[in-house]
Amino acid sequence: MSGKNKKKKTKVSRKSEKGWIILALITIILIGAVVFIFLEGDHTPEETTSQMVDREIVPVVETETMIETKPEQDFLFYLGNDIGIIDIASYDGAYLEDGTDEEVSNVLMIEVMNTGDDALQYAEITLAGETEEAIFKLSTLMPGDTAMVLEANRKEYTSVEDYTMVSVENMAFFQQNVSLQENQLKVQPLDGGFNITNISDADIHGEIVIYFKNYIDGIYYGGITYRGRISEGLKAGEIKQIMSENFSKSETKVVFITIEGQE
Repeated sequence: MSGKNKKKKTKVSRKSEKGWIILALITIILIGAVVFIFLEGDHTPEETTSQMVDREIVPVVETETMIETKPEQDFLFYLGNDIGIIDIASYDGAYLEDGTDEEVSNVLMIEVMNTGDDALQYAEITLAGETEEAIFKLSTLMPGDTAMVLEANRKEYTSVEDYTMVSVENMAFFQQNVSLQENQLKVQPLDGGFNITNISDADIHGEIVIYFKNYIDGIYYGGITYRGRISEGLKAGEIKQIMSENFSKSETKVVFITIEGQE
């Protein structure tokens, strides 16, 4: 009896072993499947998060690109649209930006160059650093021209190194071609004003507006653009005079003229 009992026990033990082995294999397979599903499920959120972050940093990249020096130009700061700052320095002389022409000294100034093909109508430029911020307002900069612009609040010049970033707001370009209307008008510069003559054979009935800027040694001085008006038009061959204390025969240049009703 004891021998039979031993055999029975042995048979039972082997069956138990096989059962445990099968159970262990099933458990391992199940665990592997769960781990695989977990890993697959965890992979997708990482990709999604990465893509979301990439989209979020795009504006930052564009801003940084905007302030980098354009390789083919000697710009300290690139403003976009082929326009950039070529110099930052101190200025002594008449303060031009508000029309007062008051004498100032050591005012912060920038030189802006338009190397493109489009005429700039207006731009507000902000230079910034860790503690410094300066604002400049520039109007009318034709292709190929350079303008010296004074800081809008007469901020004093300290150092070029104080400014490491630039931003531009309200940048606008002329939507129509601007010209001096040479086929219809002739401007004769004077000290304290200018004469304007209708050299065409037809009367001009619309308002004539003459835009001019301070201009010395090939550079426009000041972001400001002055205007002179002839509201009632100009008959064929007629001459009229516009007086302005901001106009100088040797240091002023007419940049463009508009005639109401004409493009």
